Amino acid sequence: MVVTDIEMPNMNGFELTETIRKNPKYNKIPIIALTTLAADEYVAKGKAVGIDEYHIKLDKEKLMTCVHDYIKRLY
Repeated sequence: MVVTDIEMPNMNGFELTETIRKNPKYNKIPIIALTTLAADEYVAKGKAVGIDEYHIKLDKEKLMTCVHDYIKRLY
């Protein structure tokens, strides 16, 4: 599982996700994005590049629930 921020200095979360999805070895890894960019256009872009879950940074409980759910699926 990858938990990434959308806003990063060298490669943003959209670019990171695109890179991961292009690699057959890693393209099935769940990707959760954290951001303060909550507009519909950003969520849509995230889904388009392959982000599985898109969460607002301040909602820690929702993020933890999401992470636990993915971990349960893996094990």
